[in-house]
Amino acid sequence: NIEATAAASILSLKMQEHLLHLSQESVLCLLCDHSREDLDMLSSCTAQARAVIVLLSYGSLQCPSQLVVMMGAVARRAEDAEERAQKLLLLPLKLFGFQFPNEDYYDRVLPPLLPAMENEAKMLIKSFFKLIAMT
Repeated sequence: NIEATAAASILSLKMQEHLLHLSQESVLCLLCDHSREDLDMLSSCTAQARAVIVLLSYGSLQCPSQLVVMMGAVARRAEDAEERAQKLLLLPLKLFGFQFPNEDYYDRVLPPLLPAMENEAKMLIKSFFKLIAMT
């Protein structure tokens, strides 16, 4: 949505200067800059990321591409923990208007959004929301 896109753009602008000091390879990948249909590319970006910031806004939970990024980040953190590697930094940020999911969401709304990954999606999205979202 427009609010999340604006927030992501502002955050990106403020972060770029600081990230470039850390490494010449630092790259920001904004979900709003990519096709929502390219779920494989989004999964690949998430798998290679050092940090993932998820801006939770109205409509986030109806957006398959954002759900895939959330799922990928949670799965990646679990893999990092098993390998005793440095964990991916996962930072959910709650924007005005976002409502946390209830059981009806997991049972009725989520399955048609990601039908090929229904059981995995439910487990990973629930795990994602066990993290504390900052407001």
